[in-house]
Amino acid sequence: MKAIKNIFTLLICIIFCKTTLHAQNAAELMQIADDMLQMDGNSIHFMMNDGTIHYKNGEAESGKIKYQVGMSYNSLGSMQLILENKMKPVIIYPSDVNYVEIGTLKFYPIKLKDDKGSYNIFAASLSKNIDDKMVMFRLYKDEYSTQSPGKIYLQKDLCVITTKEDKSVILGPIGGTLGITPFNKYMSKMLDDCADLAKKIKDKEDGYKVSLIDLKNVNQDVYLKILEEYNACK
Repeated sequence: MKAIKNIFTLLICIIFCKTTLHAQNAAELMQIADDMLQMDGNSIHFMMNDGTIHYKNGEAESGKIKYQVGMSYNSLGSMQLILENKMKPVIIYPSDVNYVEIGTLKFYPIKLKDDKGSYNIFAASLSKNIDDKMVMFRLYKDEYSTQSPGKIYLQKDLCVITTKEDKSVILGPIGGTLGITPFNKYMSKMLDDCADLAKKIKDKEDGYKVSLIDLKNVNQDVYLKILEEYNACK
């Protein structure tokens, strides 16, 4: 009976560790990030958990950290560190830190450009190694619904940055952050140092093309596939 109990405990640990502590790929990290989001009484989304601030000066500070989502990506430009010995939260800005841990996630300061401007913001990394050729991040913002006036829904996006660039690009079927350039053109140009992959994207081969209407969330699978292949490209 004791042996059976030990085996059961081990299986539970394996499942728990795989899904929360040792996520092995971007899809798992994305799911962890999405699951951590909560909603306050005003329908505004936020994330709050125990975490650690890793400052640029080498120091670290732990406490409860709140990551607030607002009505634009510019709202992701700060976090709150809540300490028991302080009356007010400490405001943390991207310029202060190397990265921030919230639960099992790591948030890095990145430069982001969208159709409303350029920002220095925090974004959840979906890559195990921040020094990869391409790193992917999860972004959130709240939007007013056009279908139900007064209602707010959560906009989820993915952005990437390569070692060749200093600003991240929001992924989408058109635009590539700004403009109306189709995905196959802006992404193949971005990854032109990996010729075989760039050609597959440019030629819209199966598994490498995205759709304007993405009801089954197929585009996300394409982005994740490209991330993996580009980082493996020599």
